[in-house]
Amino acid sequence: MPKVSVIIPTYNRAGCITDAINSVLKQTYQDFELLIVDDGSTDNTREIVNAYIRQYPARIRYMVQAHKNAPSALNRGIQEAQGEYIAFLDSDDFWFPDKLEEQINVMDKTSAGLVHTARYEEDTAGNTPLVIRPQMPARNRTEFLEGRTHISMTVLTPKKVLQKAGMFDEAFTVTYDTDMRLRIAKDNEIVFIDKPSMTVRKHGDGQLTSKMIPMFEARVVIAKRMLEDQDIRVSKRWWRKKLLKSYYQLSIRYFKQRNYRKSMGNLMKAASHL
Repeated sequence: MPKVSVIIPTYNRAGCITDAINSVLKQTYQDFELLIVDDGSTDNTREIVNAYIRQYPARIRYMVQAHKNAPSALNRGIQEAQGEYIAFLDSDDFWFPDKLEEQINVMDKTSAGLVHTARYEEDTAGNTPLVIRPQMPARNRTEFLEGRTHISMTVLTPKKVLQKAGMFDEAFTVTYDTDMRLRIAKDNEIVFIDKPSMTVRKHGDGQLTSKMIPMFEARVVIAKRMLEDQDIRVSKRWWRKKLLKSYYQLSIRYFKQRNYRKSMGNLMKAASHL
């Protein structure tokens, strides 16, 4: 059995998935399997992946499902994974060669349930990437649960930890990774490596209202869960502030859509948390 299962969820990313796959295959740490979960792509992703499978038949597995969403594809990968540890990579991003080696070294020396790292971000024009690290990185479980951030999709975590946490919530289309990591942090230690392990390609649609509303709605759900969870013995002030800000941002977005009823409703909810 491989030590690590690398899961790449993909949907219509034929133009860039080769960079993601190549970055995994070039890892200095080679005890891994690569699972590519295709969430119903309609481009030529299948042909590209099949070419890799012919070259690496013992290394790569390819699963295709009817189109649903990214959390569903990730869960399918977790269910099929044979490795002790699991790492995730979006199909339009890519790792640096020592990514897995650095994180496995930490896992072997600690009892961490999650290891995350800094990353680079590259804009749509392919400009020189900027180093992205949390202003206040979550270096342990308490800091994470009190709201210090992590760098999504840089993580390595034991499969048994993911399964105990309850898998990804398929009701979310965004921030599903944050929701999962918070559930992991309830019972496990977090380790942060202050060194970029990958490059994330940013897309130009990130500020569209159609994208932002689901994001802030998901943040409301997550903040409420954190505030209502009596098993979490940390300060919840940050989460109350997060809930207020999320309602306020929803109010702004709905106002821009001229949905004044929802705008006012969210503004009143924000005011109730002042």
